[in-house]
Amino acid sequence: MASFLMIAPDARYTAMAEATVAVAVDANAIYWNPARLSFVETKREINLQYSPYPIASPIPDITHFFISAFQRTPHWG
Repeated sequence: MASFLMIAPDARYTAMAEATVAVAVDANAIYWNPARLSFVETKREINLQYSPYPIASPIPDITHFFISAFQRTPHWG
């Protein structure tokens, strides 16, 4: 896969060198580790991410959109 297509969906975990499999406990866990959603304490959450790719990219006018959301459902499992 081309390295310029591997854009992480959030700045927080990218700054942590994408070592977030056991740490992500928010809506971004859908991308990193969906099993961590069972540990989220909020009832619902949404994440909207927009990232324009740098001007020096090999392909101009690339933008990255990422949307994740979840809502806890009581009495399921």
